[in-house]
Amino acid sequence: MGIVTLLYYVAVAILIGLFGLALGRLVRRLVDRVLFRLGFNDWFRSFNIGKALLRSGYTPSEFFGSVAAWLIYLLFILLAVAYLASNFGNVEVYQW
Repeated sequence: MGIVTLLYYVAVAILIGLFGLALGRLVRRLVDRVLFRLGFNDWFRSFNIGKALLRSGYTPSEFFGSVAAWLIYLLFILLAVAYLASNFGNVEVYQW
């Protein structure tokens, strides 16, 4: 495997990660806005965990938007690592 091929695979893995970053940010904003428009923040404040979230500096919609974004970030990091592993001949990862 040449250096050009290696750089190509690493560049594609970085692009996968950047796409995941952009998608995560988009989903964070979308979840935040949708939950805010539905009145989720006011409803969730009536529970103890909602009050605790407010004390921590988050609104409930921001918190769940952040959770969704971090799940997407983690998914795309794992996809990029799996892409690199499969292209470098480490197919044992996929065998049970």
